[in-house]
Amino acid sequence: MQPTEYYAIQPAFTGGEISADVASRVDIEKYQLSLLQAENANIRPYGAVRKRPGLLYCGTTKGEREGAAL
Repeated sequence: MQPTEYYAIQPAFTGGEISADVASRVDIEKYQLSLLQAENANIRPYGAVRKRPGLLYCGTTKGEREGAAL
């Protein structure tokens, strides 16, 4: 008989991003509500995760060669 795969449902991510040092510590309460890596994401206060908003290209500047800082 083949082993059945197990997928745990994580209802919220309010614990934020945790380091790899404590990622295997399942006895910590914050582990159940955390992410190992949240790249390009915003964690909402009530647990949802959303993609980070991107940038908007508006056009070139007058002195494009010198570079511009906004």
